[in-house]
Amino acid sequence: MAALVLAANSDLSNADARSILQQTAENLGLKQEHQGYGLVMADLAVQAASKVFLPIRTQIPNPIL
Repeated sequence: MAALVLAANSDLSNADARSILQQTAENLGLKQEHQGYGLVMADLAVQAASKVFLPIRTQIPNPIL
């Protein structure tokens, strides 16, 4: 599933992909030790990943003021 998320947005880190999978999982109503984060919803995770906008980080070596 992580590969699908990263394919939707290759700028995501592994931690970002994990977070998206956790946040979009469906709670099954069981104790966490029995279900973890719940049922992985791949379609929602890919949708969420494609909507994530990360800040552009650039460095200008010699800025002219």
